[in-house]
Amino acid sequence: MAKKGFTLIELSAVAAIVSALSVGTYHAVQKGKSSQCLNNLKQLYQAVSMFSMDNSAVPSASFFPSSVSDPRGIHNILAQYGARGSIPFCPSIPEQLNIYGTNYIWNDSLNGKSIDSLPPGTWLMTEMTAVSQNIPAPHTGQGYNILYAGGNAQPGPRVSFPSVPESRSEDPGKPQAQEEPRPKQSYPYLLVSAPLEIQAGEKAKFIVSIKDPSGKSLLIGETILEISSGSESAEFPSSLTVTGNKESADFESLFYKAGKTTLKVTDSRTNLTSSVDIQVAPGRPHSVEFTGFPVTWEAGKPGRVTAACYDKWKNRSGYTGPFFIYDDNMDIPSLASEMKNGQWAQDLVFTRASEKNVLHAAIESLTVSGPGFEVLHSAPEILHVSGEDETVAGAPCQVYVEIRDRFGNTCTGYTGQAEMEIPEGASSDSARFSFSPEDRGRKKTGVTFFSAGNKSLRISSGQMKNEKGIYVNPGPLSEYRIRDIGPQEAGTPFDIVVRATDRWGNQIKGFSLRDSSGSIRYVNRDSTAGLWMETAVITRAGNHSIYIEDAFGIKGRSNSFEVKASSPEKMEIDGIPRVLKEKEQYSARVTFRDSYGNEIRNYAGELAIDASGGLKAALKTDGQAVISIEPLSSGMQTLRVSDRRTGLKSERILFVQKGQP
Repeated sequence: MAKKGFTLIELSAVAAIVSALSVGTYHAVQKGKSSQCLNNLKQLYQAVSMFSMDNSAVPSASFFPSSVSDPRGIHNILAQYGARGSIPFCPSIPEQLNIYGTNYIWNDSLNGKSIDSLPPGTWLMTEMTAVSQNIPAPHTGQGYNILYAGGNAQPGPRVSFPSVPESRSEDPGKPQAQEEPRPKQSYPYLLVSAPLEIQAGEKAKFIVSIKDPSGKSLLIGETILEISSGSESAEFPSSLTVTGNKESADFESLFYKAGKTTLKVTDSRTNLTSSVDIQVAPGRPHSVEFTGFPVTWEAGKPGRVTAACYDKWKNRSGYTGPFFIYDDNMDIPSLASEMKNGQWAQDLVFTRASEKNVLHAAIESLTVSGPGFEVLHSAPEILHVSGEDETVAGAPCQVYVEIRDRFGNTCTGYTGQAEMEIPEGASSDSARFSFSPEDRGRKKTGVTFFSAGNKSLRISSGQMKNEKGIYVNPGPLSEYRIRDIGPQEAGTPFDIVVRATDRWGNQIKGFSLRDSSGSIRYVNRDSTAGLWMETAVITRAGNHSIYIEDAFGIKGRSNSFEVKASSPEKMEIDGIPRVLKEKEQYSARVTFRDSYGNEIRNYAGELAIDASGGLKAALKTDGQAVISIEPLSSGMQTLRVSDRRTGLKSERILFVQKGQP
């Protein structure tokens, strides 16, 4: 049979423990710690709530533990839910009573019950000294602190217990201390039950009831409940009219300012008053604000950026979790960081100069934009030369000289002198030139080459130096021909012979090679006495022609020739779906490809088929290898094909579904 509640023996045992200390010991303890005691009880309620969620009932604990290691002691049961350290102790009770692991008693008549089924005014825990009428109340002027099933913890009169015989030892040689006046047993009190924590902007329900000293609900009767709060940013009814005889009345309130506030309720009929402390937590993240954000940055120089997260009502959020930062110019494409307690601070470095950039932040489903800012280049370190990589003899070639910092940003404010070394057989607009503020760190000059071949331009400005290679093609052709090209093999270099000269006597190289597949590239450049040979390679099989074109639009074209695939490097099974149906006929092709992906159409190989027991497969070769397939059973089947000549292998995993019955 389940235990119905604490017994007289249990009451007597606890009364004997508290009576073992003198009254003077109780008077010597500081009594101004009621708020700390109430806070401990509220944290104990949170632990009880978590236990109830895990076990669907309140703990089955002892009325009071037999020792600190008692497994049925409420302090041991709730320890895993955070009720540790100083939480299980009222600070206004002598430390001599703390040797049992707690100095609160537990209402074990509630053991095994659902917390939701308990009336809000049912007491859960109170100080252990409440069992004795001869011990002074721990909180002067307030009596005892009591934790109720509704989650409310507040001062009140002593919980009613049966009378038990007590013995007391007094300090020798000292007069007996005067006992604290105790509340009358008939004194009713007003109880306001509220959630442990309320989130800003969310409605919270409050329940008002009147209790007798034993915790039993009394009928409120027809009255008006006057309601007030210490918070100016709150919405609640200033009064609540109660009609008829009810055990409780309720109302809803909204609080917008985070922090601790107090709600006060007064019964106008009985003049009973009760106050409840409310902890308002910030709402969900609504905005992010950057503080002290630099408007101007220098590339590569760290800058401190701080941000804070706020809810809709400007309470700083307690959000802790991922915080992402990125900017318009993708200088920091996506910096994953972490915000703690609604605050974030970190050094950022931008390396890409820009006159306009914007920092953005993302938190949960919220994305916000910060202030605009500018990133300036850092000190000049690099002289960068750019322009055409190839030109034609006799045609002007544009060369650009740019001064950059170490991150590649143009130093727009640079001023200074630059000098260019002109190679033999070339001319320039100017071998010396100056950078002025109007140039914004970038200068253009022209160079004309008359001698074909690889050329190099060397440019310096102060300690900064650089050079650029340019390939000079010969000038206009008088005529050219390409020797006929026979069949080739993909990937095998072949020679192209061209005969021509330009007006300056350069061996004619004023063309660029192209082919219809776009895969041709130079292997060698070579020309002698107007007759030169180029070695090239084409990797895509098919019919091709080679085109020649110079900078002046003179074109040439070779004969059409075939490029055949090279030797087999890969074997594939094509043309069959991955999912087959049982008893249906399918066919697949076996194709061979070279290392460049070209299909080898005139090679069938010496093939062998290996099929799992659920497949029927046959091979037919007539210029192209074809496999006929019939699935015999459902499930996963394997088809393997190998070529004895090359050793190539291919495998397909097939899934066979049952056919229609």
